[in-house]
Amino acid sequence: MSRYSPQLRFPNVCAKCLALSPAKSWRVSGATSGLTILLRVRTTNYSLDVPVCEECQAALRRAYNISLIVGIGFFILFTWMGSSMLASPYPVDEISIGIAAIVSYFLVSLIIYPVAVNVTGAKIGKISGTPPKVSFNNQEYDTLYKAINPFG
Repeated sequence: MSRYSPQLRFPNVCAKCLALSPAKSWRVSGATSGLTILLRVRTTNYSLDVPVCEECQAALRRAYNISLIVGIGFFILFTWMGSSMLASPYPVDEISIGIAAIVSYFLVSLIIYPVAVNVTGAKIGKISGTPPKVSFNNQEYDTLYKAINPFG
């Protein structure tokens, strides 16, 4: 273990429902960005496997899959509608489909999918800030986590 990357510890309870001795895990991820000396943006991605019980993992997986299906559905809908609008006086061609797909991708990835993830509850925590800090939606679990990881 390096002195620059201390080991994070997790309470021995489920991060979602606080059940004792969770046997499964769920990935919490995030990213931080900053400028380098040469004024380039450097992004660092982080992810942690957080302990959850079997029931919560199944519920989280179900919510995640629903969010994914909603995102894909909106992508198809926006691509179809956008290509039809772009090519309204002309037949639909590859260029209008390509432009509509790119716009649809950004709409879905930046707005629709994150909203769906939050609405369905497929997110139990996040990693954000500089230096990166972990926080959890369950306030009791967040308090327990911070008690054993005061700097994490």
